[in-house]
Order: sequence, then C-alpha cells, then structure tokens
Amino acid sequence: MKFNEINQLLDKIATMPFSHVEIEDGDFKVVVDQAKPAEKIKVVTDIKKDDNDTIFIVKSPLVGLVHFDKMGTIGTKIVKKQVIAQIESMKLYNDIQSPVTGIVLEQLVDDGELVEFDQELLKIRIDG
Repeated sequence: MKFNEINQLLDKIATMPFSHVEIEDGDFKVVVDQAKPAEKIKVVTDIKKDDNDTIFIVKSPLVGLVHFDKMGTIGTKIVKKQVIAQIESMKLYNDIQSPVTGIVLEQLVDDGELVEFDQELLKIRIDG
C-alpha cells in the first residue's frame, strides 16, 4: 500500500464505531487500537409493584462480564448514583450507577458471569 492509501484507510477507521481493527493483505498488516474516552452508561431498568414494595430491576446496558464485589450483595443499602456494578467489555470497566435509593433484594447473576444486553442483574426495593 502507498502512504496516501494508508492515510485514507486510517481516516476512515477513525470514523467507525469500534476501537480495534486488524487488516491483513499478504505480508502487509495494519493494527489500530483507538482509545476512546469512557462514556456514561445509561442503566436500562424496569420498575414493578410487588405488594406494598416498589421493586426496581437493574438491567445490563451492554454485553460483558459483570463484577459486583460488595456493591451488589443482598441486603446492601444503595444510594442514588452509587456504583452498584461494573461491566467489563473489551478490557474496559464500565460503571453501572443506581438511579434509585434502596436495598438490594436479589442478585440475579453471579459475579464474573458473562451477561447479555438487557439481562436482569439486580432487584432493588426502592426506599421513599
């Protein structure tokens, strides 16, 4: 490949929504790793009424490995905007913040488990 072709290829790759690209053509190989600033992850949720309690279900906003540590253990008091889990995806750790204050009632997946997009992670009983 010529220098101009390589520049055009890199410019095109920079506009694409992925952070890692490998292109191989014979003995020519290009590997690009783009470090992008961490983005805020929006927590996908459901709120359900269960008798007198309002139950808040936190769902995974992306595919990856979930990490709870002590944040998502049953009985833990959660405050709004507290990090309740992390999803490891493409070697990046994405914080999941609670949009409600409450108590963790149930952990629906195990720590270190691979989760899918929109998979239920935690049930929180909303306080107040």
